[in-house]
Amino acid sequence: MNTLRRLILYYYAYQKVNVTLSTACKFRLQGFLLLESRTVKQQHYIHSSSRYVYMYRASAACKQTLFDSHRFKCAPINRHIMQLPAALSENRVDSECSKANHTQTNNQEDTESSKLYPDNDDPVLARINQAYSVQDIYKVLETNWEILEQKHLCQSVVNLWELQKVYGNFAVESVKHHCIEVMNHTMYPSLCMQLEKHAESLDDKGLVCSLMYLLKLGSDPTATVITKLLSECQDRYLTMEPSALSRYSVALSQFPQPPFHLLGKIAQTVKEQIDFAATEDLFLFAVCLQKAVMVTSVELKARLLGLLHPFIIDQSAPLFAVIRAMEICASLAETNEELLDDIAKYFLGVMDGIGAIGIYRISGLFKQCHYTHDKLFDALHEKSVGLMAKCESLVECVNLLPNLFLGSDPEMLGIVEKILLRDITDCVLPVLCRVGLILPDLQTKNRQLLDAFSKQVLNSLQNVKKEETDEVVHNFLSKLCSSFVKLRRWPHMYRNRDVEGLLYKLLLTELRKQLGMQPASVAWIAQFMLTLNRGRLPLLLIERISAVLPQFSVPQINYIASGFRVHSRTRHHSLLEQQLSYLNHMMHYAALKQLNSITNLNSLTFTVSQFVHRNQDIDESVLNELMDQYLKFLPDFRIQHVLPTARILLATRYYMPELADRLCRCVVENEQTIGRQFAVVLYVCNLINYSPCREMLETSVRLLLRHKDELSALDTLHAAVAFGLFRYLDRAVVDAIFHLNFLEKVDKELEGILCKCRLDGVRIKVRGGNFNPNVLMINTA
Repeated sequence: MNTLRRLILYYYAYQKVNVTLSTACKFRLQGFLLLESRTVKQQHYIHSSSRYVYMYRASAACKQTLFDSHRFKCAPINRHIMQLPAALSENRVDSECSKANHTQTNNQEDTESSKLYPDNDDPVLARINQAYSVQDIYKVLETNWEILEQKHLCQSVVNLWELQKVYGNFAVESVKHHCIEVMNHTMYPSLCMQLEKHAESLDDKGLVCSLMYLLKLGSDPTATVITKLLSECQDRYLTMEPSALSRYSVALSQFPQPPFHLLGKIAQTVKEQIDFAATEDLFLFAVCLQKAVMVTSVELKARLLGLLHPFIIDQSAPLFAVIRAMEICASLAETNEELLDDIAKYFLGVMDGIGAIGIYRISGLFKQCHYTHDKLFDALHEKSVGLMAKCESLVECVNLLPNLFLGSDPEMLGIVEKILLRDITDCVLPVLCRVGLILPDLQTKNRQLLDAFSKQVLNSLQNVKKEETDEVVHNFLSKLCSSFVKLRRWPHMYRNRDVEGLLYKLLLTELRKQLGMQPASVAWIAQFMLTLNRGRLPLLLIERISAVLPQFSVPQINYIASGFRVHSRTRHHSLLEQQLSYLNHMMHYAALKQLNSITNLNSLTFTVSQFVHRNQDIDESVLNELMDQYLKFLPDFRIQHVLPTARILLATRYYMPELADRLCRCVVENEQTIGRQFAVVLYVCNLINYSPCREMLETSVRLLLRHKDELSALDTLHAAVAFGLFRYLDRAVVDAIFHLNFLEKVDKELEGILCKCRLDGVRIKVRGGNFNPNVLMINTA
């Protein structure tokens, strides 16, 4: 323990004087920390202190720079060593400071403090809270066994978990291994027996925390101590304070099969109390409903949103309370554009305090709601770039990667590629799944990176233990299959038959089990098998598709439809035509049935875009039915619908004058805020042979000249082609395009574009002879 304690002291001192040290001194100190941390690791103290993980990360940047501890001398360190004993006791991993910071400007969620009880006048409790290892906690319990009180038992369980959770979300194997060691200790059964014996006398806070953290440590859900604690919670939940009730909901979510009947009772309790809740309690009720979302009524979700809305507007709500509310009420928020706009403004207002985890969840939520907010997405991208510069490993930056592609900066994409190539061989399955989801967006041509990713996935799957197979299937299999489906498509056209074969065998086995009963699972399994094109589809899959066909949603239908798109290019040894025809007929039938569920313009845009972007061979009758639905929602058209609708018309070349006219009017009505979208609308009018009104053309000319420095070269050329074909190519537009600065911009974009389809698009328009200023000038007469 002397080595560990010395390491803690040195690390804390390093944090204090980091800004005052020279670069050379920092490297010597980091090298020393790495040397000492390796000693700790060899002595099996890896889980002894929450500070160890941060120490090891601090030295990660200088793995090649090791210095003998005897040679290390740094005067600023010595000044802080004397102050360490008090400081270390204050530096425990809890979140009391975050609780005081109501706006939540850190990376972590707004959790309650891990210190359940004050320890000022209780020396035993103080020793438990000051323990830096599992062994220290057990030693305190053993030496004071005869005088232990209920609060000592509860706090011990909490601290046993606190020492494990510092490994983060991606060190799953380390957490699991050390939790097993905690439960294998000779004192653990005695601790559980005491908790079971005194369950009735525990206070609500200690009761729910004991249940929650025992389950997180990995205790058997059927153990007598869990059964006793759960029974006691059921007797008390109606009278629990919101802080205890929220933890009780979290505890219930830790069961392998969450008890929905108990979560439903929590949702009912929240329903009865939410209208009279204090501000702080309202945020805790959001935790309850997040865990009970499957059994929460639409009415209760709407009430939660309504009560939180004022706090969102004045930006006084905690960050993760707003994120939770959006996760709970995504389906409701999707149809409330005013609310989504207010939430976007809230996130923009607190952007300085949002960390990597918050960025990842926010971007995913707005994608789920099919809502585009350019300012927010630009801010998320800039924030991700800034945080990325501070990341030293793939595990640290994995939450930021999806947002780095919003700006398509070639330099940043190159940095991401280098990080992936460097660290991919050290990744475990949870990290590999996240990396696999962003690899297709990287659009890399680096086969070495793709091969390294596939090899690591293959090794990880082959090394899965038999008892862990179910966990891999339910948590990781769908994400891995989705990754290889996307990599199979253009422009990657990448395949690894070893990985595909292993995944194929796993899917065939699971189709006979639980996955074969779930529509979502059947859909992505069918997508994977169609895309791989390994011959005839298994008859079992055809049977499962037929059985769950009435339950398919729009995204699930399109998972299957997208498989036809890849398959049509490689039909030389593919599925039987009879199977394809049968599947195609079933998908069209399921798609037409979905028309009755479309109740707003957002849903319609999402449904149509899913069909046309995933499946270019969509049946004409289905497309006609879908596009006719737009006539019902034209009065609801807003600026945020312009770009997705224009992309649908670009993909389908569908001639619909009413819709094209509404797009043009939207541009005219929103001239001050429309941005680059006017160029897309102009190009759509060109492609579907629709002539826009003169007001639209005049507005577009003004927008082009106003935003010429902000528009990409491709957008400018799209607009110019349309002006030329409508015989409205103004002299000012010609001068703006045939200008040295613009041509330099074209050259730069040609060099930086990674996606070949956009590259070809620019070249065609530059070289295709579409511009003749003398012929296509506006008729000023």
